Amino acid sequence: MTRRTFVFVGPSLPGNLRNQWAQNMNILPPVAAGDLLRLPARRGDLVGIIDGYFRERPSVRHKEILFLLDQGVHVHGASSMGALRAAELEPFGMVGHGEIFAGYRAGHLVADDEVVLLHDTAEGDYRPLTEALVNVRYSLGKAVEAGILDAATAATVISAAAQIPFADRTRESILSAVCDDLGADIANLLRDAYGQAFDLKMQDAILLMEAFRQFPIAESGEPASRTWKLQETRFLREWKVAAEGTDESGVGFVADVLVHNFCRVQAANYAEFHEQVALEALLYGPVPELIAVPVAQGSAFSAVRSAGDKLADPGEALGVHGMYSQVVDRLRTFGLIPIEMDTTNEDWSRWCTHAEATLPSATRLAKAATRGLLTETVLTWSNPFLASLKSNGDFERVRSELVHVLHFNRNMTRQHSRLDFQRLSDERIQKWYAEKWNRCERFADAVLERGFASIEAFVATARPFYLHDRYCHECVPLTLGPPVTETGLR
Repeated sequence: MTRRTFVFVGPSLPGNLRNQWAQNMNILPPVAAGDLLRLPARRGDLVGIIDGYFRERPSVRHKEILFLLDQGVHVHGASSMGALRAAELEPFGMVGHGEIFAGYRAGHLVADDEVVLLHDTAEGDYRPLTEALVNVRYSLGKAVEAGILDAATAATVISAAAQIPFADRTRESILSAVCDDLGADIANLLRDAYGQAFDLKMQDAILLMEAFRQFPIAESGEPASRTWKLQETRFLREWKVAAEGTDESGVGFVADVLVHNFCRVQAANYAEFHEQVALEALLYGPVPELIAVPVAQGSAFSAVRSAGDKLADPGEALGVHGMYSQVVDRLRTFGLIPIEMDTTNEDWSRWCTHAEATLPSATRLAKAATRGLLTETVLTWSNPFLASLKSNGDFERVRSELVHVLHFNRNMTRQHSRLDFQRLSDERIQKWYAEKWNRCERFADAVLERGFASIEAFVATARPFYLHDRYCHECVPLTLGPPVTETGLR
């Protein structure tokens, strides 16, 4: 299998060099959180991290790099964000290159802002707009070695440069900060030193690229053995779920889970869809794994599991009320519902609506289970709703409508530069959907039926869709088709 190479790089390499290496490598923009999890990298592939975001977008997480290493991917770093992460993760198998990496590893470099700088956009070829402190430090060190400056003067300039915020750290601002105190002669020497300034970040980036070009074919399939074990935490799982999706022209990456959230908010019949899919999942699915609760291991677990499975034979013809009872029986078999518990239990009654107060006990408990057991955390491990959307043919249709909404949002932000979706009024969002659904008096019940634990959780999910739903008069009401059930009925 052909080894693939991916390199995340921006301002540390000029555009002509990036283009040169793009003939044999996949050259990608500076890395940010989530990018590594979206990468189609497999065992034996090479991933290089040179530049990365940290302010405009969240920084690449250590756990993402560990995930790639765990998958047998070779991950190397240099120059900027890559040097930082390589120094931190070298004990886990990440490989560093260059003097900046060595400086961080040895503790000679400590602060993150040694390598931070402002740069232009991709359209502007990522042109650096400020100076990286590590380049200032290195250039002045070379000037001392060459006898242009004395060590005390260099130390004074470096100290002054370090006090300037990275966003303002230009050659002009550094010279302005020290020249008045150093005198005209020293100032001229300093300008001469700057005239011979050396780009250490670029040098280290080139070292990584050359290392990849010469990477031994024999090493491509079997990374070095490791002594650590990756723990797939809830956070890592959430990040991986958020990384599942595709890029859409004009709007960027669209996560699959966003398609499901769009349905939860916008589909007129989502409450019915949610209950039917949830009942099927609880009745026929692998309940302990689905709910992600610890269960006894060994033969006792096998016996309970077997007994539970016998309670839900997909071949049985079950009415709706029969499903409610069987779901409750199965959950009790697994110990997820105490044998003697009824609808007076506060932990479960909070998941029922006001209108469900008079329903039979088993019905109430089953309805509560479809909401209280399939929480947001559980759905990161197994999402039967998203799976059903993909099975019944709705997914691509809904995705297309969602992309239209995202285009609308992008146009709105272009027309209204001060528009911030995160600052939209929670009260207005709630009022809009309450009136739309004619559920002003019992809005908490309406969002509960859609699988939300609270009004706050609903509002946070609805925020990206609110303006389009309210002001785009051409939008067509969204209705989901019947889910494909375990029994094949629709």
